[in-house]
Amino acid sequence: MNNPTGSSAHQVLDEILTRYGSLDAFSAHLHAALDVPPTIVLPIPVVTPAAGGRHRLRDPGDRGPASRVA
Repeated sequence: MNNPTGSSAHQVLDEILTRYGSLDAFSAHLHAALDVPPTIVLPIPVVTPAAGGRHRLRDPGDRGPASRVA
């Protein structure tokens, strides 16, 4: 493809047409690549919160700040 301006867009288009022959073939290749599930599945780390945090379970006898008001 003739690249009169030397712009990067023309360079990308020239590379796509050289490798795939058409924009439709390039688009089909991208869709096919995205439809394939990843080959590496990373484990999901399990984080255990430290005891005594803000959202810890309260002692059953503790009714909270309202019960302390006399």
